[in-house]
Order: sequence, then structure tokens, then C-alpha cells
Amino acid sequence: MIQQDYSITGSLLAKKSPLKEKTIRVVTIDDSALIRLTLNRYLNQFADIEVVGQANNGQEMLTLVEELRPDVVVLDVEMPVMNGLEALGRLMCVRPLPVIMLSNLTWSGAEVTLQALELGAVDFVVKPQPGVTMAETVDILVQKIRHVAQARVTFRHREVEESAEKRNKIQDGGNNAFFLPKRIAPLQATDTLLAVASSTGGPSALTDFLAAIPPGLPIAGVIVQHMPVGFTTILGQRLNRNSSYKILEAAQGSRLMRGQFLIAPGGYHLTFDNQGVAALNEGTPVNGVRPAADVTFRSLARTFGGQTTVVILTGMGSDGLSGALEIHKFGGKVVAQDEKSSIVYGMPRQVVEANLTEYVATPALLGAFLAERARQ
Repeated sequence: MIQQDYSITGSLLAKKSPLKEKTIRVVTIDDSALIRLTLNRYLNQFADIEVVGQANNGQEMLTLVEELRPDVVVLDVEMPVMNGLEALGRLMCVRPLPVIMLSNLTWSGAEVTLQALELGAVDFVVKPQPGVTMAETVDILVQKIRHVAQARVTFRHREVEESAEKRNKIQDGGNNAFFLPKRIAPLQATDTLLAVASSTGGPSALTDFLAAIPPGLPIAGVIVQHMPVGFTTILGQRLNRNSSYKILEAAQGSRLMRGQFLIAPGGYHLTFDNQGVAALNEGTPVNGVRPAADVTFRSLARTFGGQTTVVILTGMGSDGLSGALEIHKFGGKVVAQDEKSSIVYGMPRQVVEANLTEYVATPALLGAFLAERARQ
């Protein structure tokens, strides 16, 4: 039977002529008819992608998804009737599937995008800015659609509840230890340094991982999350609210400190000298990204390798592998997120298949495992 294509206009579901079945079925949701038209025209030029429907608000999206069962949803945020965040939250409770957000490159746009990722969206694409064409934006979107089409998306509200329950148990019998003042101190040679890499699905994984590490342990950290300029600042702020450790975006001259995690800024590679002092550069992207975990990890290897544990979380590609190999060579350890809990099992798979990992588990269990080791 030939699959029918549907498009929502207003509140009516209109049947369109049959289209040739393709590999990845996509629906686009945006209140701008021009953006939908342009996106659809570009996306349909790719042989393995077919836009099977479109809608102009979140309420229509829920109906559309139920009718068409697409592989991927491309979703805007600001829309009438029901906005993207509310629609996303409802979708993840009834029919979770990969959602890519259309984001504005603004402070408020980044804040909302991070909220969407916490609600269950797997990735985002920044809408065209001055100097960036729609064709360039769609090229990025197409890559992401292909990678997330088979992503493991679960009922996110259940994961949030489980994570909160685990965090409450960690809070030393409910004594509010999680909210004690965040103290930092100079890094000691006996402290544990956590070098974390994440990409697609990373913000949620980072939240669960950090929430599982109780306060007061001799731990410092570096996080490399693949994100554009501006988004990592807000990511740090949001993670800082949900962790017992101080988390902030790294700056030129920042130092590795016990009780603190530094996040590599979007658009910059982050390196450290043998005193643990940070430097930022806009060098050539590595593994197609900047910041790249490999760059950061290699800078840590010789001086801090023996006290470092590499943590590879969900993400596409292989970033982190060569850096993990280098740290492992100098006596460091490697752990990774498991396949079942990963949105995209690319980066973790690389270190697992390279036989580098001593422990593979969910982000929360990785955090608990490393916390227990730090206590010893």
C-alpha cells in the first residue's frame, strides 16, 4: 500500500497526492509559511528525505504526528495556539520520537533551546543569520536528520522523575546537601579530574551525570559539549543550578579547580598548560567541530593523564577517541555511556570498540561509579 502524505492547514487535515516512499519521513512545524515552504523545498531535494507533512502550531503538530507517524519532527518554538515547548512536552509523554528544534541565535533563543533539550528534543539547528544562507542551514539540518532518525527517544518525563529520585537519595538522607554552598579549591595531584565529551543528546545526559555526583568530593572537571557560540554559556548556567559543583564556561586564564567543572565555549578549542591554566583558540575544527574534545583531552594527557578519567557520553561521530587513547596511554581511565541510554551511540561506541572502557552504563550510574571511586 502506498503511503499517503498529509498537510495540515488551519484545523483541517488535507490529503495530498501519493509520493514515492523515501527512507526518512519528516514533518516541519513553523508558523511562518515562507520558512516551511523553503525548508520543504530544500529537504525534498535529498533522495533519502521526504517531507510528508507540515503544520503551523504545536496543537496541529500533535494531530499530524498521530496521523503520519514520521521519523523526525523539525519544530519551531514561537507559534500561536500552542508553542513548541508545550507541544514537545506533550509529544514526549504520548509518542516520543526524534525532534530537532529550530533555534534563534539569541540569548532567549538559546535559553528556550536548552529547555527543549531537557524536555526531550535530541538536537537543534540555528535559523539562518546574516551571512548564512538557507541552503547552508539545510545542509546542517540534513546531517542531523540522518543521524537522529534512528535515535532512541524514550518517555522523557519518566527519566526526569527517575533522575530526581536518584538525586534525592544522594542528598545524604534529605539533608539538603545538594544545595550546600559550592566550594572550590586548588587542584591537587591526588584529585580526580573528569574529562567529559558529549554531543547529540548531551545536555540531558550531562544533567543526569552531574546530579549523581554528591558534594564535597576531591573532583574537578572539564566538559566539551558540541554547541555554537552563546549556547554553552547558558548550558553552564543551567547545569550549575542542578549540580552540587560549580559549573561555568571556561575563559582565557581559567584554572582547573577542585569542586569546579569548566565548559569549553562554543566556537573555541579549549586547552590547558601544565599548570592547569586554560587557553582558548579559534583553530581549525577537528572532527568537524570546534570545540573538539580531542583537542582538550590531548592537552591534559601528559600532565594530568594519570589522575584523569575520560567520560564519553551520547553523540555522533568519533570526537574524544584519540584524546581518550592519549590519556589512557598516560595511565588515565575511560568510561562511556551505554547504547540503550544514548540518543546517538556514536562517540561512546568508538571508545567501547577500541577496548578502552572499564565501565559502561547510564549517565547517572557513571556519575555514581566515579563518585564512589573518588571517595576511596
